[in-house]
Amino acid sequence: MEISPVVCWLVAGLLLVGVDMLLGTFYLLVMGLAAGCGALAAWGSLSVGWQFSVFAVATIVGSLIVQRFRSAKPTESDALQQPDVGQNVTVKKWNDDGTTQVSYRGALWTAYTAQQSELSVGVWRIVRVEGTRLLIEPASH
Repeated sequence: MEISPVVCWLVAGLLLVGVDMLLGTFYLLVMGLAAGCGALAAWGSLSVGWQFSVFAVATIVGSLIVQRFRSAKPTESDALQQPDVGQNVTVKKWNDDGTTQVSYRGALWTAYTAQQSELSVGVWRIVRVEGTRLLIEPASH
């Protein structure tokens, strides 16, 4: 029994979207949607080379869009509208790269600090939400 390339692309896309739901990176979601574009290319009877080209271009464009939204600098009025600003989170350990995973609103978030604060465990305050990342500072400030 031969499996259709369209089905392969769709299964790959669903797997990528599923893994992204576990990790929350958005980049795997982009790749999952790009695999959907690859499925459309396969459905249109394009060659395997063109299918992968469509997948690659869709991945690059989608990643650039996600990066643009993640790197957009919030304004002061944006900070005032963020209900998460000022809320406390508990840091249990820091990673070598200066990030940590904190539980907030029932989900794991990647958090980091912009200050040259001592990376200690304990209670930290949310300064800003940047996509799926939290900028935090020690709660004693």
